[in-house]
Amino acid sequence: MIKLLGIGIILVAGTLIGVDFANRFKKRVKEIKGLKLAVETIRNEMSFNFKPLDEVLRKANLKFGSLKKIDGDKVREFIDSLGKSDIATQERQIDFFQRELTHMEEIAVDEANKYSKLAVTLGVSIAAVVAIIVW
Repeated sequence: MIKLLGIGIILVAGTLIGVDFANRFKKRVKEIKGLKLAVETIRNEMSFNFKPLDEVLRKANLKFGSLKKIDGDKVREFIDSLGKSDIATQERQIDFFQRELTHMEEIAVDEANKYSKLAVTLGVSIAAVVAIIVW
């Protein structure tokens, strides 16, 4: 009886680990979409409201914790480039970065579609193998 309970716990834990990995892929997609909205907010505040940069960045509330390192580096590079040129140049930089974000989103969606199911299946499979070994 205790052995069956242990096997059940192993299967549930493996499944939850797989689901957690799948959710990380989905969270990345969600964060990129949020970044796209934040960048649009930055553009509008700078172009139409002529707000100071620190106020614009505070209002945009940029978050990028779940992004891959290279994606996070691109966001930091974009943020660092703000405020160093005139409005027209910054608008071009924002347009370029929005295209980059769209490309990043396409890649993230593709990876989420590919690897989310794989992560769950792998978690269940590894748990099943461990459960069979324990049995």
